Amino acid sequence: MEVSRYIHLNPLRTRPPLCARPENWRWSSYRGYHRAAVRLDWVDYARVLREFGGDRVRAARSYRRFIEAGIQEGPRRPWADAVHGLIVGSETFVDRIRSILGDAADPELPQARGLAAPPDLEAILSAVGAVFDVPVDRWQRGRRIDDASRCVGAYVARRYGHRAKDIAVAFGYAGSSGVAQAVRRVEQDAGGLDPAVKKVQRKLAR
Repeated sequence: MEVSRYIHLNPLRTRPPLCARPENWRWSSYRGYHRAAVRLDWVDYARVLREFGGDRVRAARSYRRFIEAGIQEGPRRPWADAVHGLIVGSETFVDRIRSILGDAADPELPQARGLAAPPDLEAILSAVGAVFDVPVDRWQRGRRIDDASRCVGAYVARRYGHRAKDIAVAFGYAGSSGVAQAVRRVEQDAGGLDPAVKKVQRKLAR
């Protein structure tokens, strides 16, 4: 769903935009989602619309609303939560792909090195504590943390494929939403926090 919307809104994202509305871009398959009369025989519209319900007419209406929301709010990057920069999907899907790939993952691909055996949360806690020179027991639920140590730890743990609910417990977040906010904070301040993230990853790679 997110990948489809991101692609369909690409013409609006250029500078200057290629069109004012996604359905106006003649090279986009979205024209067929927006108006059934102009659908192309060789485009599988049903694959995306099934995500919005079994009734094709209602599903098309829901998808148009989904696109409109992306125009108003700006679509999220679908790869923002990609585990190892490779896998986009639910935690169940990530676990499934990890079990399929495992040792078969290309060892020359840096992002794939942790698929088979990612560092556990204790190791990540220790590495973050060492990089920021802070005790690991400081990340407790309800305790205010002014520096970036906790969000960097959450970001690294998420990149290694740990479940958000487990990260929340380890780093003292109230829940999975707090972990998601921490990941977004690191992504939005990539230039400032990237060195710390890389230091943690290097410690874990030793």
